[in-house]
Amino acid sequence: ELESDLGLARQRLFDLETELEGSKLKLQNSPLMQMQLELQATQLQLREQQGRTEGIAESREHFRRKVEELCGRLASAPVVPTASSAVSSARLPPPPQRQPPPRQPETAAPEAPMSARLPPSAVADMSDVTQ
Repeated sequence: ELESDLGLARQRLFDLETELEGSKLKLQNSPLMQMQLELQATQLQLREQQGRTEGIAESREHFRRKVEELCGRLASAPVVPTASSAVSSARLPPPPQRQPPPRQPETAAPEAPMSARLPPSAVADMSDVTQ
């Protein structure tokens, strides 16, 4: 009698395990379970993105502070002309003085080329630029 009870118990266990596996498959394939899995994946992506966003914000604040420090140092530093700026400014020719164009009579000859109308120093300066 015990052996028959044991056989029935084993059969019942097998049936229950089979039923459990079928229920698990149904649950995994259910729309609710799929939505929960999708929600978990989306929450994980959100946490990762928030971490990246915080990192970018920290980096931005770091560089903002560094720029403010640099601007503060530059604003409080005295301006000292360097030798190279003195040399380069010494080489610059004085700005040309603007003269109004000469009035020409209405029956004048055709205009001369631009180089003929400029002073010789301006033509020399232009040849330096074009070389």
